[in-house]
Amino acid sequence: MITLRDCVDLSGIEPDEIDAVAEHERLPFIIAMEKGSWMLEQSWGPPAIRQIIRDDVAVATAHGAWRHVDDLLMTYQLTDHRLPAGNDRRRDHRH
Repeated sequence: MITLRDCVDLSGIEPDEIDAVAEHERLPFIIAMEKGSWMLEQSWGPPAIRQIIRDDVAVATAHGAWRHVDDLLMTYQLTDHRLPAGNDRRRDHRH
């Protein structure tokens, strides 16, 4: 039998990153895992996941959820180290 942990391991996205996607997109964990895994297959995926975490930090900060802010900042650091590359699709250099 395949477990949730097996699915996470196969997804390529870390549990804390999945939690951030779930929070940002208001999705259940398993759906957020699929979305995050799909995002990582895109050239713009790593920057998008990093931005999702930054957005979650901003919301948690606005609500004064400091422990959550600390957790998200740790997740961001680990994600930035693990997924430093990618093409930020918001940066269109064509004028």
